[in-house]
Amino acid sequence: MKTSAALLIFLLTSCSAGWHLRKAISKDPSILTEKPVEVSIFRPEITVDSAANVHVAKPFVIIGEGITTTVTRFITNTPCDTIPIPIAVETTLEADSVKVVVNVPQVVYEEKENKYVGALIWIGIFIAFVYVAGKFVGRIR
Repeated sequence: MKTSAALLIFLLTSCSAGWHLRKAISKDPSILTEKPVEVSIFRPEITVDSAANVHVAKPFVIIGEGITTTVTRFITNTPCDTIPIPIAVETTLEADSVKVVVNVPQVVYEEKENKYVGALIWIGIFIAFVYVAGKFVGRIR
């Protein structure tokens, strides 16, 4: 019971990844570099419809930078000089995207090749071979 409690406390009190990163940066600040990152912000097309009663003789369209407004008459049999005419107004804001380049600090990690891995693998293969050969020779006697 005491051993498992001690093991549980040991496993739960380990250092976080942030702590290890701060220690690595404090030892070698050259691993932290700034890299430009391009971020795209996309705005979809937005359309707003509304209706009103006004004195309008004919339909018209207003076109601006990325904004189109269309004013059209509803079909009525009234003269347009005396009675307000119901109209439809549709405004469309075209889709747009904005690209922003931001410099973000980034940790550059260069993995160094361990030169002893190959030797350790061959030593392990040799030990396994000697073990199997010893078992085989023991059966022959």
